[in-house]
Amino acid sequence: GQGWYTKALGGQLKYGFDLSREAIRHAAGQDKGTHYAVAGIYDLPLADGSADVVTSIFTPLPEDELQRVIRPGGSLIQVMPGPDHLLELKELAYETAYRNPDKVRQLEGFEAPECIHIQKTIPVSDVWDLFEMTPYRYHTPKEGLERVKRAQPMEITFDFVIARHLRKEND
Repeated sequence: GQGWYTKALGGQLKYGFDLSREAIRHAAGQDKGTHYAVAGIYDLPLADGSADVVTSIFTPLPEDELQRVIRPGGSLIQVMPGPDHLLELKELAYETAYRNPDKVRQLEGFEAPECIHIQKTIPVSDVWDLFEMTPYRYHTPKEGLERVKRAQPMEITFDFVIARHLRKEND
């Protein structure tokens, strides 16, 4: 992405990747402490076993690539939407709102994940602005878009699951 989370992370040597050249340019301009490159998550420009920690925030998990680049004893920190993430927004946008899956997958080559769940409902004054930051913006029928555009300020649930997957030492 645009490096917001990566910039906030500690560590002496950090790398950030995205397929968007514009996002990488922005990230590199804002964060001089990280090495950024245009690259896909399924073919990372990293040596085998070279990563102590990899973060995956609202992205698919390229399991084979994670097994390749995370050293034994290293970690994957995964952030994903919890079951009720933006549920009120989805209720506006869709005829039938859906809940997100409430299960963290066990990854091959990793210990069972340790998880924490964070949920908070907060007032949102500009519902459309929030909506435009989500992938729902691109998959919502016209009628749903109109309902969201007309929405008044409302309480919206932000729901996250954070999982730490520890790479097995002997795998």
